Amino acid sequence: MNKLPKRKKKICWITPDYFLCADAFVVPELSTEYEIEWILINTLNTKRKSDGLVLETFKPKEYNLKYRQKDPRIIFQYFNLLNKIRQSDADIIYISFHGLPYFFPIFFLLIDPNKVIYGAHNVSTPKGASNERLMRLYHNYVYKRIKNFHVFSNYQLSVIKDMVPNKSHYYAPLTLEDYGPSDITPVNGTIRFLFFGYIREYKRLDLLINAFQELHNSGIQNIELYIAGNCDNWETY
Repeated sequence: MNKLPKRKKKICWITPDYFLCADAFVVPELSTEYEIEWILINTLNTKRKSDGLVLETFKPKEYNLKYRQKDPRIIFQYFNLLNKIRQSDADIIYISFHGLPYFFPIFFLLIDPNKVIYGAHNVSTPKGASNERLMRLYHNYVYKRIKNFHVFSNYQLSVIKDMVPNKSHYYAPLTLEDYGPSDITPVNGTIRFLFFGYIREYKRLDLLINAFQELHNSGIQNIELYIAGNCDNWETY
């Protein structure tokens, strides 16, 4: 008697636009082993694009938020999205979207938290982060209800184990991004340091600048520091 083929587990994978680069190369690979419904949440006025990041043969369903996350009108969009997720009847829901402050209170009304794996890019809220106090309270609320966590470094793994010890904790690093062959030839003998991305006080760019200046003043001349990113207070640096 022929055995029926083993059913693939179904995953509903929810990616916010600001973490698309982390998931873009992972989800298509996992789709060979699991049945995956991939949802990309585009935040209001986002300038991020999926073009060039995701494969034409496996693209997420895009869901565009019309309001800022603190706007109460976004609640109706969250209900609509979460109803679709619930109806997908997935075995596992993987999510790294936080949606402060309304998303998870609605999420827990509609979704079984036992099905959830939460991808925590920042386990503990850094000092000086946007909405620092509120985010800490929000994370504490979420962490008490979710049982499964994925983190991206061994340090973050130790932090989450201390914060919520009686949970399941998984560690897998971020994938390396492929920007294709470089069309720039490095200057011979020059060492270049690069700081890039959103520049926030808690990332301590000032320490990097001071350390670079100390190296330069010590007589090491063949070094360069490039700072490329978005900043609201360039004059500080």
